[in-house]
Amino acid sequence: MAYGAGTTKTAGPGAKAARRRVRRLRYAYDRAVEPIVYGFPLGRVRVLEGRLLPLQRLERLVEARDFAEQRRILAETHYGELLADVVTAEQVEDALEDALEEAYDFMEESRLPEPVIEFFRIRYDFLNLRMLLKMRVADASKPRRWSVHGSVPPEVFEAAAEATDEDWLDELPPGLAATAAQVIELATSGEDSEGEAANAVEAAAIDLAFDKALYERIHQITAYEGSAWFARLGRIMVDMANARIAQRARRFGKDTEWIEAALIEGGGVPREAIAAAETPAEAIMADIRAALMGISPDELESIARQLGSRQTMDIAADNVVLAMAKKGRMVAIGVEPIASYMLALENEIALLRVVLIGKLAGLPTPKIHERVRELYV
Repeated sequence: MAYGAGTTKTAGPGAKAARRRVRRLRYAYDRAVEPIVYGFPLGRVRVLEGRLLPLQRLERLVEARDFAEQRRILAETHYGELLADVVTAEQVEDALEDALEEAYDFMEESRLPEPVIEFFRIRYDFLNLRMLLKMRVADASKPRRWSVHGSVPPEVFEAAAEATDEDWLDELPPGLAATAAQVIELATSGEDSEGEAANAVEAAAIDLAFDKALYERIHQITAYEGSAWFARLGRIMVDMANARIAQRARRFGKDTEWIEAALIEGGGVPREAIAAAETPAEAIMADIRAALMGISPDELESIARQLGSRQTMDIAADNVVLAMAKKGRMVAIGVEPIASYMLALENEIALLRVVLIGKLAGLPTPKIHERVRELYV
């Protein structure tokens, strides 16, 4: 099903009025049944939110002498059992992947609308597809493992990786195969080059084409769900992706026309405004302020500062999503608090990955501090 599919523009006033009545009735029905549908998962979420790591514990993890001390700090949390026998970075990855899959199992049990579930799952489908295309097109090595968090089983991507050059697209579901073909066409239609240079160019083009395809889909998914918060979240994520694309393109000397064509439809800021801005990040700050109305001036200033640096743009994007999650958490009944909890838990697991693997790798404490995202509390 194509979420967010619109109706034709040729319908007359009577048909439009009828659709408005149907939408009002559907909205009233959805709000009436929400306490019944979401009562149990919302109760679970309020309990699970209490298990999210407080900032003080994260600071202790960062300041810990070694990984053994980090495990002792986490022993009294729900991560303790998962990390009990872990000693290597790969084992940390496996344990945190298990924690994330447990959360996704809860999400499936919560009877969330399909678009919300797809919002979380599709990013991992695209991650697997990105790794597959880099292997098939840009001569990258096969990944150690495929993500299990998408809606498409990892065995499908493994089969496509092992298939012949002529048949590998046939191993994918039709929707992903079409996306793969589109990305390949975009990635291989640029300047001619050879050898390692060609692989690097194609890998970068694959990343750009995937960002566009993924965030276009995210916009469609979030626009479909009957939640103003969810729709706003999708628009902000598109804005952030567009700012990153435009800033990267300017660094490589692309002109305004090229940048506008590369940007994604569906954000809160017009593509032409971002493409024409000398500093793309500044072009989206007004929309971010409007979306995050009510957060502290210090938080907004921090986001603006992070957006201004190529090295911290991804951190800013994460923090904007977390700020949106805090707003969703305030909604009493509906998908918003459940989706907000999932965003918070994803962030927490990403934080733990940085802190634990950083300590195992011997990174200095100040360097780990630099890499840690803001914790959702």
